[in-house]
Amino acid sequence: MTNTITLYSISELLGKNFFIPSYQRGYRWDKQEVEDLLSDIHSFALKKYKTEKEFYCLQPIVVKKCDENDIHSNNLTSDQDNNVWYEVIDGQQRLTTIRILFTYLIKELYRDKSLYDAHKKRLYRLEYETGKVSTEFLDSIYPTDKFIDLYFISEAYLTIENWFENQSNPQKAKEKLRNTLIDTREDKGEDGIVQVIWYEIASNPEGHQNAIETFIRINLGKIPLTSSELIKALFLQEREFYKGESKEKENEIAKLKQLQIATEWDRIESALHNEDFWWF
Repeated sequence: MTNTITLYSISELLGKNFFIPSYQRGYRWDKQEVEDLLSDIHSFALKKYKTEKEFYCLQPIVVKKCDENDIHSNNLTSDQDNNVWYEVIDGQQRLTTIRILFTYLIKELYRDKSLYDAHKKRLYRLEYETGKVSTEFLDSIYPTDKFIDLYFISEAYLTIENWFENQSNPQKAKEKLRNTLIDTREDKGEDGIVQVIWYEIASNPEGHQNAIETFIRINLGKIPLTSSELIKALFLQEREFYKGESKEKENEIAKLKQLQIATEWDRIESALHNEDFWWF
C-alpha cells in the first residue's frame, strides 16, 4: 500500500472509528481557536453565490489504518464500519472539536433524538489510548477539571454554547453549521459543505514506529507543538524496552511502558497547571 491523499466531507467521516495514541498531545484548543473555526464555517455557510465546487476546507487529517495487532492490543471494538480503526497521527484537535460541536448541535436541534434517528448517520468514534477521554464523555459533556483534557473539552463546549447564543439568530446559525457538517458532496445545499484533506500513510511491519516518526516530522515545523510535547513523542518512539523477549511479549511490554510514560507525563502537566502547586 502507498500513501494516499484525497478529500473527504465531514459527512464521509461519520461512522468511522478513530484511535488517538498516547504519543499525541492532549486536547488543548482554547477559546480563540474554537471561535475562529465556528466563525469561519458560519461565514462560509452564509456566503451567497458559492460555486458548485466550492467548499470550506479544514487542514489535513493524517491517519494510518490500524492492523489486527493494533486493534487487539488496544482493545478497540466498535459496532460501526466493520470495526475498522484509524490511528490519528495529526488532526486530533480538529476531529475532537468537530465531535464536540456535533454533541452540542444534536442536543440543541434534536433534543431526545440521535443523529441516526434524524439523518441515518452515526457520529464518528474517538478512543484515546490514555483513557482520560471516553466516547461516553464526548456524548454528554459536562464541566469538570478532573483531568486537563476533560477540562479543555468542557471549556470548548462552553465556548461553542456561548458563541451560538451571541449570534443574531442562534437557531439559524445552528442549522447552517449542521448542514455544512452532514451534507454530502452529492446532496449539498446552499450552505455548502466542510471537507478535510485525508492523508493516509501506508502501513508497514513497524507501523507504530512509522506513525510516531510521521507525527514528529509533521509537527517539527508547527509553533503550537511545544518542545515538551516533542520530547514526550521522542520518549515514546523507543520500542525495544525489553530485548530477549518474544516479539509479541516485547510489543506488549513496550505498549505498557509507553502508556505509563504518557500517563505520568499528563500527571506532571496537570500539576504544572495547578495554581496551588506554584503557590506552594
